[in-house]
Amino acid sequence: MRFFKFLHLLGLAGFAGGLAAQLLLGRLDPPAAHAADMVARWLCTPALLLLVSSGLMGIAARPAWLEERWMVAKLLLTLLAAPTACFGTGSAALAFALGLALAAAALGVWRPWRGRA
Repeated sequence: MRFFKFLHLLGLAGFAGGLAAQLLLGRLDPPAAHAADMVARWLCTPALLLLVSSGLMGIAARPAWLEERWMVAKLLLTLLAAPTACFGTGSAALAFALGLALAAAALGVWRPWRGRA
């Protein structure tokens, strides 16, 4: 189980870091647009795949987590962040996806103790 948590954290760091890098590169001159595309292709997409797959493997290892409200909220936040990051255009969509990813991370770390559905 700890291995899945490590992979999930690694995927989150790559995904959030890639979104932040894209936001910063988007503020630079037009030559940085190619760099932002490369960050999206080579960092954000694999990190997102690792994030989602390790999260699903963690849920498969502990099916009782689906009874927790915080886990369902975390899953819904991730399901909103992923398409926003992949299909959203512009810095507003990237900032929104980054905010959702960080909110899901905070929810996963905080884990409310009274979260039964």
